[in-house]
Parts: sequence; structure tokens; C-alpha cells
Amino acid sequence: MPIKRYAGAKLLTLISRFTCNSKNIKDVVHGLFGIKYSFFSKLKINNIRQNYFFEQDMILNVVRLNGRIRQFKNEVVYGSEISNLNPLKSILPFLFYHFLHFLKKVLN
Repeated sequence: MPIKRYAGAKLLTLISRFTCNSKNIKDVVHGLFGIKYSFFSKLKINNIRQNYFFEQDMILNVVRLNGRIRQFKNEVVYGSEISNLNPLKSILPFLFYHFLHFLKKVLN
């Protein structure tokens, strides 16, 4: 895995842990996670971001609604694929989305 991808994943996981106030979150970028189907119906799927923030947004919404997340170990293998994600252009939107979730948590 490229070093900037690894560092970005670790940083996003730390930010997500802070936003959720949960040390149980292991990897918000490459990890697989599951929630109970009965809880899934409580989520407003139309409000989940449809961009690179999808995974974090889903996890943050589950935690905000007091749901439980089960994470599964996942080995990520990168080949010669080229990502469309520009890390420099993504930093501010990701921080902004986390800030919004943090405000929702504080205000509720």
C-alpha cells in the first residue's frame, strides 16, 4: 500500500475515533463493517454521502444513533490501479464532514 494512502487511512481512523468517541473503530477506509438489519432500517440512507466519505458517514451515523458496528478483517491489495481520489483536495471536505458530525453529536 502506498505510504500516503496508509497515512491517510490511519489519520481518518483517528479522526473518526475522536468524532465517534469510540476506540473500537479499527479502519474506516479499508475495513469491512456490518450492522444488524433491524438497525439498518433506522438509518436514513438517502442522507448518507454518495462520495469518498461514504464509509465514514455510514459509521458516524450508526454510532450517533447508538448502533453497534462489527468490523471484519480485510486484506487490501493494490495493483496497478490508479485512484481518482486526490488526497490534497479531499482533506478539507473530510474534515468538514467530520466537524458536521461532531456538531450533531454535541447539539443532540
